[in-house]
This record gives sequence, structure tokens and C-alpha cells, in this order.
Amino acid sequence: MKGSRNVTRIAFVAAAVAATCATAAHASTVDDLLARNAAQQAHIRADLAASKMDPLRAAQVQQKAADVYRQQAQTLADTSTDQEQLRQAQRDLAGAILWAEKHPARNHGDAMDRTHLQVAATRNAEQQRLIAREFTSGRLSADQAAALERAQADIASAESTTVADGHESTDEARAIQGSQDVQDYSIKQDPNVDQRMADLSPAS
Repeated sequence: MKGSRNVTRIAFVAAAVAATCATAAHASTVDDLLARNAAQQAHIRADLAASKMDPLRAAQVQQKAADVYRQQAQTLADTSTDQEQLRQAQRDLAGAILWAEKHPARNHGDAMDRTHLQVAATRNAEQQRLIAREFTSGRLSADQAAALERAQADIASAESTTVADGHESTDEARAIQGSQDVQDYSIKQDPNVDQRMADLSPAS
């Protein structure tokens, strides 16, 4: 009987260790993916600044980035999500950036579109860098990081839509800037502000 209890105790400890290792591996993977978000947004900004990517292609890449951020939000909310699928989505995004560099669109967009996207991508990169840092440090919970990544996805989609529709107006650029202002506050001061704003919106 005593031997049976020892076996049970060992099995329990082994399961606990395995669960801890799995959680650590999950956190490490998410840390890496969040850091890559910042690097990829910086890459888009640099390409726009150097005219290596035109605004329309940048808009298409931002839509793909939005899809990746939504997948990451799901991964943060549900640790059973397929990690390899998410890593592949990140690799696909990197490939889309390289493809966009080599295949300019026929309608390149104008200098103002390029400037608006460049400014937005600069802020995206900084916000993704902050999310990665705050999550790694433990200041952000997985749920809070997931909410912030959903907001990043919405911002990237808005950037994509305005340019893909033909031209980003000054009002549209201001609206995106306003969303990024809220995101800055959310990351640095109050990670729950986006959820409270969503709860107060007429659509909710």
C-alpha cells in the first residue's frame, strides 16, 4: 500500500513538472512571437522609408499582420492552440514582406499614403515591442496581452483598409492615430481600458 502511494506521489510530481515545463515552453514561444511582431513592423517601416515597399503592398502586408495578431490573441487566451500553426503564420508574414519588396503594385499610392503608413508602422513596432517586454516581465497577464494583440489587429486592419480602398484621407489617418493613442495608454498605464471602452460602445 505504501509503495502504491509512493508511485502515485511520483506520478503526480512528474505530471506537475511536465505541466510546468509545458507552460514555460508556451511562454517562451509567445515571447519570441511577440518580439517578432515588433521586428516585422520595423521592417515594414524601413521598407516604406526606403521606398522598397509601396503603400498598397504595405497595406496588404498589414492585413496579413492583423491575421497573425488575432491568432496570437487566441493563443494567449487558450494555451491549447496549435503553436506550430502560429509559428507558420509568422513565417508566412515574413515571406509576404519579402514578396511585397520584389513585386510593387501598379498603383503605388501617393507620398502622403506612404508617410501615413510609415508613421503608423513606427508606432506599431514600438507598441509591439512594449507588449513583448511587459508580457515577458510579468506586468501583463496572458488575457491582457491577448486583448492588446486584438487591438493591434484592429489597427493593422484599419491601416490596410484605408489604403487598399484607394487613398488614406487625413481624417482616416487621424482616426488610426487616435486608436494608437488609446493603445499607448492601454499598454503603459491601464491594460484593461480597451475592454471598458468596448463595453461602453453602442455596438456592445
